[in-house]
Amino acid sequence: MDSAISCKQCGLPAATSGIRVSQAGRCSYCEFVDEIPIDLFDTDKHRRLFEDRINAIRGKYEYDAIVGISGGKDGVYVLHRLVRDYGLRVLAATYDNEFLSDEVKAAVDRVIAIYNVDHYSYKPTHLRSLYRGILKAIGVPCYACAMAGYYIAINALLEKRIPLFVHGRSPFQMFRNLSAESYKKDPFFTLVKSNLQEFNPSYLIDVYQTGYSNIEQLMAFLPLDPGEKEGILDEFFRPLTRVDLDFVPEGFAFFLIEPYDENRIRDRLMKESGYIAPPSHQDCVIHNAANYLSASHFGVSVDVLEAAVMRRRGLMDRAVFEALLAQRQRESQDPTEEIKRELKLMLDKLDMKADDLAKR
Repeated sequence: MDSAISCKQCGLPAATSGIRVSQAGRCSYCEFVDEIPIDLFDTDKHRRLFEDRINAIRGKYEYDAIVGISGGKDGVYVLHRLVRDYGLRVLAATYDNEFLSDEVKAAVDRVIAIYNVDHYSYKPTHLRSLYRGILKAIGVPCYACAMAGYYIAINALLEKRIPLFVHGRSPFQMFRNLSAESYKKDPFFTLVKSNLQEFNPSYLIDVYQTGYSNIEQLMAFLPLDPGEKEGILDEFFRPLTRVDLDFVPEGFAFFLIEPYDENRIRDRLMKESGYIAPPSHQDCVIHNAANYLSASHFGVSVDVLEAAVMRRRGLMDRAVFEALLAQRQRESQDPTEEIKRELKLMLDKLDMKADDLAKR
């Protein structure tokens, strides 16, 4: 397909791995959004579903919910809303993904002091193995980080008997890879779908079991030794196979219940709590390298996929999108010194070489 062709609606190039652009000029991601039988952006409906959940669990356990924080605006805003507006007892949690910046600890300490909440920190044992397997097979570290982080949170709910994990992924992050296939099979999105209906423990147990089967298939595909695979499954994913109807925790996407507006989030945090959030993605020291690897391997970077969701929602001008796309395409051919530095940091920490990375 002509690499110059792009979707007339969102702007994604036809060369993007996993999409097609129809004769009508729309990509398969845009076409699928029209086919989804539910409104992903019906915030009023989703807010009612969320409030039904918190009203049912409030005060029944030591904590009502866990919120993940790294000092970034989104997680802190979710914590702010749950503590200040909903009056929930929240356990703040930080997941050490191996690539947290030096600024994270100071930012987290400020957040804990401002909101006077308990804090839980978790450093995985087998995450480096998962990174290595994903990078060798798929080529982009974000998949390992996001997958492990989400399941670590659910496992913490089980261990600590906390019914709800509320996360602050933006709609653009959640729906950047939304397609007919991911809607049915993606472990993360099948969990998001549970938020779009009344709380259904049986549905969630089925999702956990099916998700585990899909992850087992992924593990079989990763070029790791059997011991590494078993360690990854035991730490991150196998606990969910033991969920029963006696206690079924759930992860909930907070930005299903209100529109996502970065400027409003920053302003409200500063005015109501005095917290000044750091620049976006400052918590991750390989953010630029991850965008580079995504663009090199899939033909488009992670942030361009997120920008395409904004385009579909009418939240970004075409010219702004095309400028970002062009920048990432240039960088994929001629990486900046910052990207090179981050790649070296990532490879050194994971004891890998550049030749180990998956090729497109």
